Amino acid sequence: MELTVFDYIYQYLDGEYKQTALEFVEFLHSENIKLVKENGYWKDKIYYMCRISNDPIVDNYILYVAIKDPDEPENNWTIWFEKHKCFGNESVEENVKRFAWEHIGHCGSCGSCNGGKTEVVFGESFDNVCDCIFRIDNAQLSDIPFLKELVYLRTGRFPKSLEQKLFEANERATKSTGKMSAPGTKGGRDERER
Repeated sequence: MELTVFDYIYQYLDGEYKQTALEFVEFLHSENIKLVKENGYWKDKIYYMCRISNDPIVDNYILYVAIKDPDEPENNWTIWFEKHKCFGNESVEENVKRFAWEHIGHCGSCGSCNGGKTEVVFGESFDNVCDCIFRIDNAQLSDIPFLKELVYLRTGRFPKSLEQKLFEANERATKSTGKMSAPGTKGGRDERER
């Protein structure tokens, strides 16, 4: 019988790391994000590729989860978010921007892409950024709200409260600059990506 992501979390993580991983993975399931065990490049590790389940338009992976990577013994678990144009949106709240900027995924020459590039993330420019634009090592319970907001931005599936916050932030930006944050947006989200 094949082990599930929950089996690996219970087997390898303890305390707050276990609690955080369980809560985050349960959240991904509630958002219909499918976790697929990686059986190619990283088949000898506990890596999960996460994609929007049964979505005929968006078939690419949006984030990755690793548990107890033997090449990184200092990390109990890691989350990477795949690069996407939504992370260029400047209309998100400052605390989300700061969280993202503190977790920029710099190229580590792992071999899965062609090396780091300069990227603009929520209005700030960063050099040597990996295709996995954010890297969160050893996420804790206090990180969950930010992780959820990054998932909502990436999937375009917003709870009403967050959608209203994004709309209000965009309205403030419109009043101060006289223009919307980007064509085709409502509250910082591209309507075509629904």
